Amino acid sequence: MEGRSNTSGLDVLLEVWSRRKWLAILTFMGPFVASVSLAIALPYLYRSTATLLVERPEVSETFVKSSVTSELETRLHTISQDILSRSQLQELITRFDLYPEFRKRATPEEGVERMRRDIRIEFKGGDPQVARGPTIAFTLSYRGRDPETVAKVTNTLASLFVEENVKRRERQAAGTAEFLRVQLEEMKGKLNQEERRLSEFKESHIGELPEQMSVIGEVKTPGRHELKSGATVLDVLAMAGGLGEFAARGRIVILRPEGNTLKRILFNYNKVVSANGELENFLLMPGDIIVVP
Repeated sequence: MEGRSNTSGLDVLLEVWSRRKWLAILTFMGPFVASVSLAIALPYLYRSTATLLVERPEVSETFVKSSVTSELETRLHTISQDILSRSQLQELITRFDLYPEFRKRATPEEGVERMRRDIRIEFKGGDPQVARGPTIAFTLSYRGRDPETVAKVTNTLASLFVEENVKRRERQAAGTAEFLRVQLEEMKGKLNQEERRLSEFKESHIGELPEQMSVIGEVKTPGRHELKSGATVLDVLAMAGGLGEFAARGRIVILRPEGNTLKRILFNYNKVVSANGELENFLLMPGDIIVVP
């Protein structure tokens, strides 16, 4: 009974198929043929992509932070808004004769909006750590029906980005140079003011401020020593601890700066310390160097 029932069911299915097969074929083939026809009828779309690398300014943030180290991403977004402006895109549409059929039945604003939809800009600096690196990358692409025109439009858009970025960098560099010039002038003014104050202080306390001079050679304490007002050669030699055991007492030399040269003044220690030798013990000046061979 079961075998006969299964056979009868199969016979029913075969009979239904034989009567309705064309209807089933048409039901499945109809949408398929329509999809294929639509795909064939639609025009080909091409997309051209350009990748741009933009370097960050190399000026130290601690040097001119407020003027140079503005966020690069913000500048690129601003440039992209300028490039995608109505006037810029309208000029490109006219130059390359884009959307000729669409422009016959649409307004210029609609043509610009269509081109904006066909342009894609993707920034690659989303990660905060990457965003602080030396460069940032972004892709710029355009789609259209003619591959040659698509490539030309993409290259033109990339060139506009580069040119606008260069212009902004030049303006930024000019602003930075002006900022540094102002800072330099301010520092010069402050330095000149401090120098004037120091000069006035020295003039009002002339003879009261200690100066420095050097003693080198055969003395017990060679080096720089404080030169007080009215100090003589013997006074400074005494501050240096006196002459050494092997000092050439008769051939001591004082080197005195005069402009770009050094004046040599001989000093005979033995003659000065002898009777009536006080006149040979002259006063020293700031910057003098005593050389004891």
